[in-house]
Amino acid sequence: MTREYWKEMIDRWQASGKSMAEFCRDENLSYWTFRDWKGRFKTPMKASENGLVKLNLKKEEKKSSMIEVLVGPSRILVPQYFDESHLIRIVKSLRTIA
Repeated sequence: MTREYWKEMIDRWQASGKSMAEFCRDENLSYWTFRDWKGRFKTPMKASENGLVKLNLKKEEKKSSMIEVLVGPSRILVPQYFDESHLIRIVKSLRTIA
């Protein structure tokens, strides 16, 4: 299977809203092979001066009202439109205890 095939599969999975395991079962794909290819398409994210990373959301992702932020073991759900300075304070606090 080609790189293009796996890119299409990963795009389909992201649009599906399913967990990776569920998508792989439904598509009869090896979970571990899928996970390996997913890792190959990851692009490193560079944080800005304030430590936040700008996300370029796909059209279907913009419909969601919440964005998930992971800081170490902590998980934060914030509304799509949020007070950036408030989130920065929360992230800084979590980094000190993580």
